Amino acid sequence: MTTERSTPEETDDRVQEAWKALYADRRTLEVSTAAFDPRKLGVGSSPFLGDISSSMLTIPSVRPRNANNVPLTTLELQRRRYMYRLCGLGVPANGWCRVRGVRQYLEIGTTLEVTGASQEQWKFHVRKQVKSPNWSFQDGNVSWHLRFIKCGPYDTKAPPFGTTFGNPATVRQLQEGTDAALLYDVLPPLYVPPNGGLPPGDGVGSLGTFRDIRYGWEKGALDTLDVAYTGPGTIVLIATVLQTDPATRPTYPDRMDTSILEEEDRFVIEYERQQTPVPTFYTGIAGAILADVGPLQNNVFPISPVTRSVHR
Repeated sequence: MTTERSTPEETDDRVQEAWKALYADRRTLEVSTAAFDPRKLGVGSSPFLGDISSSMLTIPSVRPRNANNVPLTTLELQRRRYMYRLCGLGVPANGWCRVRGVRQYLEIGTTLEVTGASQEQWKFHVRKQVKSPNWSFQDGNVSWHLRFIKCGPYDTKAPPFGTTFGNPATVRQLQEGTDAALLYDVLPPLYVPPNGGLPPGDGVGSLGTFRDIRYGWEKGALDTLDVAYTGPGTIVLIATVLQTDPATRPTYPDRMDTSILEEEDRFVIEYERQQTPVPTFYTGIAGAILADVGPLQNNVFPISPVTRSVHR
């Protein structure tokens, strides 16, 4: 009996054909931040009545404090950083998702009190996008976390992230939520984040935790990742923000040559050196995820020749 064996080239062609067939229902999408923006009050942001949203989340200008208004210690600040879910997408039980890339947006700014020609008072928001990858205030910074949160049966008596939530519904929202939001156990100004301040879920590729603006907003969500997951679960981009404190942070030396500094430093100095110093701080943040999604075929995920890992 003679057995015919496929050549490596033929096997390669069959894998490619099978992969194409399984990916027939694939679609590529990008999800990004969309949230209420208090700066749009009285103005609106689209033709739709009542729409006062924008493509970013606003960041409180002050740090969390204790109930007696006493500033937090360094350790307390570390565990009570503002935690934002910037965007996310759900992966159903019979579906798969291939994460291809992300985008990041961060801005600093200030608010000026302006007197109009008729002596009316109004606020003017000055904003500056942070483009230098590793720039941060000396006493404040941002961390980014691309995570996969596996969903399953819920046990409200034992929250899955190792903390106690005041409302069991919060557990489900943290697992399944995909909208842009500030995540909290206690609202600002006495802010307390969920899960002890730690982002939930497992890291996606090498981006489970990173601390720089690696993928700028203008460049688009580049094909820098190739990590696949099967449902049920959610893929979310989370950021934690340690807000600066302009009253206590170190100031720039008076005689420093500002031409050698990053443009973000020059922006801060411009307002620090006013006759009446104007405080600057983190003001807004946003993110986006680029992904392919599709249904499983016979409960099987199609592994492409370039997909490096599949997680179930």
